[in-house]
Amino acid sequence: MATGKTRPTPVGTGSTNIRAPTPTNRIRASHRNTVSLLLPRGEIMQQEYDVKDKESGAAFLEKSPFCRTGEPMTNESLILTILHITQYTGIPRIVIEGLRAVALLLEEGINNTPTTATELNIQQITDSLSTSLSAHVVANLTSSLSAHVVAAISPQVASILTASENLKTNVDEITKFKTTLEENLKDIKDIVDNASQSAKPQPGTPRSYSTVVQQNAQTPAPISAALACAATRDRQILFDLVPGSVLFATEVTSAEIATKMKQVFTASQSDDTPDIQIKAITRLCNGGFITELTTTEAAKWIRTLENRLKITNALDLPATIKERRFSIIVPFLPIASNIEDTAWLCTVEEENNMTAGAIESANWIKPRQRWTPTQRVAHAIFHFADPHSANNTLRDGIYIGQEKLHPRKDKREPHRRTYAEPAGKTIAQMSATHIAPSTALAATLMSMLVGIGNALSLSPNVLG
Repeated sequence: MATGKTRPTPVGTGSTNIRAPTPTNRIRASHRNTVSLLLPRGEIMQQEYDVKDKESGAAFLEKSPFCRTGEPMTNESLILTILHITQYTGIPRIVIEGLRAVALLLEEGINNTPTTATELNIQQITDSLSTSLSAHVVANLTSSLSAHVVAAISPQVASILTASENLKTNVDEITKFKTTLEENLKDIKDIVDNASQSAKPQPGTPRSYSTVVQQNAQTPAPISAALACAATRDRQILFDLVPGSVLFATEVTSAEIATKMKQVFTASQSDDTPDIQIKAITRLCNGGFITELTTTEAAKWIRTLENRLKITNALDLPATIKERRFSIIVPFLPIASNIEDTAWLCTVEEENNMTAGAIESANWIKPRQRWTPTQRVAHAIFHFADPHSANNTLRDGIYIGQEKLHPRKDKREPHRRTYAEPAGKTIAQMSATHIAPSTALAATLMSMLVGIGNALSLSPNVLG
């Protein structure tokens, strides 16, 4: 190709008086336009042009009017060079459009292509650019214009190859650093192990008093007793009878009640039911009884509303399963408060950021008919269904009507009297009355342990 006559092209940085025609949309009908433009790169590079390699291309661009003198050849400058070539007079419009497209695509590719491209991607980019430029330019451009394009691409290819080599060097250095770090960590671990072995007391070496105390430290007996009492309450279920009815006759033994309850639990079980084993049955003076299970999970499963209904229906007795309640006393509460109203309780829960239903109920300690005409405040007792909410209220106080009140614990203990106990007396009172003075001290200590247990875990107002 390029064997016919070509129009003279201005070379250098000087001006020229030759005025070429303006680009036009008219396409000349010639043999050049009918030849296939999609020639392979090797065949294109074998054509007879002055620019054959990178050096001749760079030299041509430095002497051409398309580049600014002294400006380094970067991605942006080479793209701008292509755009400057489009301003050259006498170039057909289709060639100008092709060059503009190539410049924009190159700019987009440079912005989106990471500098760490592999050699394969670089070769693909080079081939694609050479083919695209040759397809649009070779047929209608002069030999100098083709040389400009090839020379503009060559420095960028060299820059990408250099960046790839630098990245490989950095990866090798990081690998070496990682290996060194792992070796150092291994050495540090060996030093720590040796120090731990040397810190262990050797047989026959005298130990300090603090070391002996720390190794033999035990939980105080009162705290252990309180924790055991709280764990026992978590495993207990209270079955209360309906007023005016009887659950079991007096002559029925606890073992027989346990057998009956085991049958009821078996009939109410489902696929997700934990293992339910009865540890003890405690009969109450009012006709109800407490079932103590072996695990807390079994007690929690029974306390859910759905399972409670199934168990009471399978029991076929006038009994209900009582929920545990945690009671605290709120002193000096304005008597205008409608504490029996559920909506009022919800307002208190919202004001104190409690969960819905945390306060189960509330009532006045002194009946209304015993209030004096000039009385403005009274003590109330709040029953909580959640022990965490009750403990937080005791610790932080409670806000009612933008007034902070300071509750205290309800110190009244529930009576767990059996048929063998006389009515109206607690265990401590019985011990102090019917046992010798030497054992009265033991009964007093037992009462103190119960008080410590109440401080660690709130006692329910109604057993469950």
